[in-house]
Amino acid sequence: MVFCAKRCIEVLVCLIFCVVNPTASAPQSDGTIQREGLDLQRCGVPKVTIRSRITDGEIAAEGHWPWHGGLFHLTDYQCGCTLINELFVLTASHCVHDGDTGYKLSEKLLSVKLGLYRLSANGSSTVQAYAVRKIIPHPKFVANSHKHDVALLRLNGTVQYTNYVQPVCLDLTETIWVEYLADVFGTVVGWGLTEKNHISDMLLKAELPIVRYTDCVESNPDLYGRLIYSGMYCAGILNGTSPCNGDSGGGMYLYREKRWFLRGVVSFSGIREGTNYCDSFSYVVFMNVPYYVKWIASEVDAARDELLKAATTTVKPSLSNRWDSDRNDDYELDDIYSLRMEMDGDSSIVGTRMGTERPRLWMRSVRCGENVTLSCKRSAALGHNTIRWFKVQNGARTFLIENETLIYRNVRYHHAGEYWCQVMGDTGTLHETGLQLSVTRVPIRFQQGDNISYAVYDAHVDGQLSTQFSFEMSFRTNASDVLLFHKPPIAGVESWTVSLLLERNRLALRIIPPGQLEKVFRSVKLQLEPTRWHTVLVTSYDGQGLMALDGQYLLGFEGHLVQQRADRYYIANAPGLRTAGFDGCVSRLMINDKVLHLERDFADRINVAQCEFCNSEECNMGSCPVGQQHSCINNVCTEGRCDGSAVRKLPEDDCDFGAETYMRRALRFQNNSYASYRSFLRAVLTFDLQLQLHGPTDGVVLHAAEHRRGFGKFITILVKAGRIELRFTTDAHLHTIYLESTVKLMTGRWYRLQAGYRDGYVYLQVDDEPEAERSVLGTVFSTDRQLVVFVGGVRWQGFINRHKDVKQGLNGCIRRLKLSGLPVDLVDDLVDSANIRSCTDFCSVG
Repeated sequence: MVFCAKRCIEVLVCLIFCVVNPTASAPQSDGTIQREGLDLQRCGVPKVTIRSRITDGEIAAEGHWPWHGGLFHLTDYQCGCTLINELFVLTASHCVHDGDTGYKLSEKLLSVKLGLYRLSANGSSTVQAYAVRKIIPHPKFVANSHKHDVALLRLNGTVQYTNYVQPVCLDLTETIWVEYLADVFGTVVGWGLTEKNHISDMLLKAELPIVRYTDCVESNPDLYGRLIYSGMYCAGILNGTSPCNGDSGGGMYLYREKRWFLRGVVSFSGIREGTNYCDSFSYVVFMNVPYYVKWIASEVDAARDELLKAATTTVKPSLSNRWDSDRNDDYELDDIYSLRMEMDGDSSIVGTRMGTERPRLWMRSVRCGENVTLSCKRSAALGHNTIRWFKVQNGARTFLIENETLIYRNVRYHHAGEYWCQVMGDTGTLHETGLQLSVTRVPIRFQQGDNISYAVYDAHVDGQLSTQFSFEMSFRTNASDVLLFHKPPIAGVESWTVSLLLERNRLALRIIPPGQLEKVFRSVKLQLEPTRWHTVLVTSYDGQGLMALDGQYLLGFEGHLVQQRADRYYIANAPGLRTAGFDGCVSRLMINDKVLHLERDFADRINVAQCEFCNSEECNMGSCPVGQQHSCINNVCTEGRCDGSAVRKLPEDDCDFGAETYMRRALRFQNNSYASYRSFLRAVLTFDLQLQLHGPTDGVVLHAAEHRRGFGKFITILVKAGRIELRFTTDAHLHTIYLESTVKLMTGRWYRLQAGYRDGYVYLQVDDEPEAERSVLGTVFSTDRQLVVFVGGVRWQGFINRHKDVKQGLNGCIRRLKLSGLPVDLVDDLVDSANIRSCTDFCSVG
């Protein structure tokens, strides 16, 4: 389905207004709170029986999404919204601001319609229309920006609940951390643009998987990399099914515990080139509802207190503080459905109603190399009747096992397919439910023989030429002499020829500049293991290049690798070459900072198959390999953290990064921890922070480079032998300047550290000691380049480690960070992080 629904930025994405129509308002109530309001009413449970289902999921069933509403500006539909209780709907803040002026819209111009299925059905008996009494954007929202893009609309009256108008449950039972939800599907509904670029008259829906922050950022670093924080998350399937213009403000709903919960609010995405329409092949960014729960609760409580004070009746309404509502036996799922399927503890996937319609085939995905458990739960009416599992193979169902669960360890591509669980009732009625399981991140296999095997990628760069180049490839092979990639010259144009090969267990980069002889750069002899995945990286940046393997620097070289506007890259082999082709598997490719989708981004694939091995780099939700680093955003106090120590769940208060607590004042780092921030300042980069050591070990305190992939100059500040040491490296050849403090560091004490570049010098100062400084040629970092600054350590995956004597992060705490003189919010401004916690030792410090 091409249900499109998303906001786009000016230039990058287009703003969509979420507003409402006062002229269509229904008669309002007297403003008292209904006894059967949100807190006492069953939320998230549709009251309308679904009589038919659309297999492809395009058209929503009328009445099945009774919390989804339309927001109108005068008489024009603009955005979606979600009913969260009898007084409020939640939407995107940009929907209630003028995109040209940035001013908040007038409540008099807005209205909300609930119970709406067709936009054209204004006179439907199911529809309730309300004027807007008050617009409450998030206090930190700034017009024409994207952070904190949520707003509450206080309706001018109390919503009357019917079969077609019901509140959704707010997702309050989970932490703000969404990494554990990666690959879980949520449902988005709306009237946004279809594939024909027209607003849909009928309500549409789409099922989208939530994706990891790092996957989202890597898909488009220029767009998502500078915006994503823990108040957001990304979702999408990159196949044209996506929210689009007109769906902003609508919700993403997750089904669990026998009801629907609001997890996210549609905010923005990329746009199609040359248009103001959403790019339905890019990820959608949603505002992360649990991040804003306390703000929502405070506004709702204030509104209810206001109504209570204004009430003239002697009998006050009975109110509950439970937002997720009580659950009554009237809506027990077992009374409605015979089977429900679960995957690895996810929310239940509902099967057939007893004795009614054809079962629906549900969709779920799992990463290659992960474990998956499919569970089939019987209703009480089926007792202990035997559950049988089948898989569809070659068009026919093949029996697998009799059991409640079906478990696969270390999933491979061949595990993908259609699964069905069946149970026979006592009356002889067959009940079943099915699931389409897809396996993502499957490596590709090149196999040379009588027919060569290769893939072709056509790279496009902005402008006529580019002097920045990068190639990264994760592979496994048992050969010692193979071609990894080849870029031939372009006919009729002065262009470079570049090849990367394995030659007798050495990496060899061969470059032929136009009209010149071949230049060859070879590494030392490598110890490649045929059963292990290795990652090679070659980069060139402003005339300086380097080569690395598995994150370790191998060599540097001088010379530009100039890229044409359109270059062609051959992976593994190329027609007409005499060099032996690559025989093995590839799990990841990055060319010129773009991570390629191995199924979609190649212009051609010749004799390329799926690999039987997986390259599982992510942590599973159980035990973790020693020393492995698990990236996430902000909240890491969740089972499944990988930091080389025992996985444990921390107290709730220690995990609440969304609250105004001491969490904002100090972060705790240990071993493989880190936090990263971006600097956009047109000013020289300086650092000012306070540091506390918890142990005597050496470690990285701070690292910043010209380019996130390790190009060009970089500064690293370390704890080394009990002192602070600054290392400034000028180019790929490790021309390094060293500065060392005189202060001998002690554990448990706070120190102020200042460092950076000023007036042609790099400098370092700890507390009140005299500054250590050294003159440097030119500017340390160009002020027009965006920098990523790592604090407390670095993200080792993809990092080029040129300091072989220090291989871990800080063991201690950091607070009061300033970049170029401006304070950094250690939580809200995070780009990425791993294994960080609150600095609990700081709680007792003034």
